[in-house]
Amino acid sequence: NFNKKTIRYYRNNFNKFIEFLKENEIKIIGQVNNQVVIGFILYLKDEMDNPKSINTILRAVRAVFYYVMNLNYIDNFKIKMLKAQDKIKETYTEAELRMLLKKPDIKNCDFVEYRTWVMINWQLRSRR
Repeated sequence: NFNKKTIRYYRNNFNKFIEFLKENEIKIIGQVNNQVVIGFILYLKDEMDNPKSINTILRAVRAVFYYVMNLNYIDNFKIKMLKAQDKIKETYTEAELRMLLKKPDIKNCDFVEYRTWVMINWQLRSRR
């Protein structure tokens, strides 16, 4: 009963793991263990430098293998996600904030400018 996009997510990401298994001549699911998954993580690190992207792939692999482990086809082991640091987003400068919060001249501004100002101020007031 999965959504088509969910199925595509699992298929696309798990296929990366299947490619890794083929390259390493692992043909039996029983051969997959923690060391194989660590090798896969290192393989992904060589291809990508974004831990969040690697974790996206690992989530799909982990879901499939935890299901397989639950059915007792292979021994249980943990698949750990990489630690990923969040990038600090740039915030508005003091001058930009003043410009955003300054009430526009109703006689000279257009609808979009006024609507934007109202929405920004409404959100700010609703958070208090």
